[in-house]
Amino acid sequence: MIIFLIALALLVVAGLCLYRGLTAAAGQGLSGPGGSRVVIIIGNQEPWIEGFVRKLFRITGGVPRQEVLLVDDFSRDGTLEVLKRLQRYYPFEILPGGRCAGRTVEGAAEAGELCFDVRGLRGEELLNAPLFCRLSRVSRR
Repeated sequence: MIIFLIALALLVVAGLCLYRGLTAAAGQGLSGPGGSRVVIIIGNQEPWIEGFVRKLFRITGGVPRQEVLLVDDFSRDGTLEVLKRLQRYYPFEILPGGRCAGRTVEGAAEAGELCFDVRGLRGEELLNAPLFCRLSRVSRR
């Protein structure tokens, strides 16, 4: 009976270790399962971009498996400077000058990236963009 209880305890411990290992592997960066990359193309949105970025990270809740890439499409206003300042507070990458690292929206989708183009949205349209609804669903997974 004692041997049975010891064997059972060892099985429980081994099961817990296996479970923790699998859940840790599922939560590792973009290379692990469950990770995602959000690519957002922006341009000439200086007056609203700070509120947009703050809302973006409030909605995603700073999900560690979610990488955010903001692509600035040759903004001629101060959008890029505002983004650089916000990088001190939020974990995102900027691709300046319209470079999208060879991505297309279709290619991003095939790679498992979420790609949004918010160029042309201003004010309330930008701050209430449909992408926030989609991102809130993704971040709850």
